[in-house]
Amino acid sequence: MSQIIENIQKENIKKIILICGVGFFVIHSFYFISVLGVNFPYIDDWWGIEVGVSYYGNESNWYKQIFEQASEHRPIIPKIIQTISLFFDSFNLINSMYLSWGLLIISVYALYGILKRTDTRLTWLVIPISGFVFSPKQVDTLLYALGSIHWVIIFFSGVVTIYFLNDPNKNKKNFILAIITTIIGTFTAILGLIVWVIGVFSFNPKQDKSKKFLIIWCIVAVSIMSSYILTLDTSEGGITSLMKVESLFSEEKILYMLKYISNPFSVQFTFIRIFIGIFVISAIIVTSIYLTKIKYSQSLPWIQFALFGFLATIGTVLARSVRSPFDTRYIVISNFLEIALLVLISITIVNLIKYHPRKKKILISILTIFLISQMGLLGSGYYNGWNIAEERYNEMQSTLSCGKVPTDWKS
Repeated sequence: MSQIIENIQKENIKKIILICGVGFFVIHSFYFISVLGVNFPYIDDWWGIEVGVSYYGNESNWYKQIFEQASEHRPIIPKIIQTISLFFDSFNLINSMYLSWGLLIISVYALYGILKRTDTRLTWLVIPISGFVFSPKQVDTLLYALGSIHWVIIFFSGVVTIYFLNDPNKNKKNFILAIITTIIGTFTAILGLIVWVIGVFSFNPKQDKSKKFLIIWCIVAVSIMSSYILTLDTSEGGITSLMKVESLFSEEKILYMLKYISNPFSVQFTFIRIFIGIFVISAIIVTSIYLTKIKYSQSLPWIQFALFGFLATIGTVLARSVRSPFDTRYIVISNFLEIALLVLISITIVNLIKYHPRKKKILISILTIFLISQMGLLGSGYYNGWNIAEERYNEMQSTLSCGKVPTDWKS
């Protein structure tokens, strides 16, 4: 009886530590938004304003703007959210930022659920994972409305879909929810299409029930992806660049990709960024091969995260290499790779300790050094993020001196 009570106490202490650890990053990001968020349109926020102008301008087809292509994206979901905001809170952009903050919380909860399925001993990893998810270096993701909704929904869609698809007790409810969350991601940004691809690996064709789900998933995926791609205006945005796959193997694109992967961190020297990119890709490949070889099936969701991050990186490199690889809006994509790496290395070391108990101290030391290095680099990103956000805030405040978001759209 005393042993049971002791175990319960340890479990309660662990939960308190996890809540406090994750809570710190959650509250920090909330404070970040509340202090530096500005209720003024920034870059693509004008998409939502165009809908409002058309509506109050008495244009009969104002609603059609919601379904219009924007660059290579079909951001129907973000536009619907912003249209609702227009009607109910006079297009208050701060509320959109808080909505995205809430979606990130749901995403972290889903990540915690996946960690529990992977190995209950590794649930503490949700704390450093939260450090990545709520990083203030994601200035463009956290501090402008459409950017928040646009990129956060892609992250939310990828995480939550993988959570539903990899439920060991596959059922219709989770399957339908997975399809819904994938559709939401698809009609937010073109990168959402990738979730349909990685979702295929969640099904086992040797099991009758799973095979049926796989067939339905493929039918829905092919239908939506075909209608999406075939109706795109290929002259828009970076679609033409996306078709030039051969350019991916140029030195310029490879270096761009490596820098892009290191984006969550702030490092002064370019060669260190390139080294980080090489290390992340190499380590993910090595750990994935090892865990697949020993048939550790619980690692599948994290390999899917890595695959999504890698494919999304390739898509961005092809379509958006005219922008800086250090653009803060892309950090949410790089985070897929960093989070996958964190968990895959941890799982690998836990399994190596199991098979090589005599090397336990060495392996734990390796994991400790890796975690300290990763968190140290992430800390530099936090510092840099606050600096970028404060500069942006001051610029926006000066802009407000000559204009502001209308509070009465009818005037």
